Amino acid sequence: MGAPGQPGPPDVVKQQVAAHWNRRAPGFDEDFGHSIRTAAERAAWDRILNLVLPPGGKLDALDAGCGTGFLTLERHRRRLRAGHDRRGATQGR
Repeated sequence: MGAPGQPGPPDVVKQQVAAHWNRRAPGFDEDFGHSIRTAAERAAWDRILNLVLPPGGKLDALDAGCGTGFLTLERHRRRLRAGHDRRGATQGR
């Protein structure tokens, strides 16, 4: 550890994780399951989200590690009209 008020040594693991996601970021949404491109994908996601999102009633949710926010935005698209709140958090830059 550094002296009080001085930064400590760099966090190597944190740097490695950041480097990994910085490499993946440009094409991340092109990976399977990271977006909806076809009617079949829309139908599949609709079935999944209908199973896990309660019908009606208010639901507050935190999507931690949401990456580009694909599922946060899908949930928002479906539920904001029902009065739901949404939050997303990620460490990306």
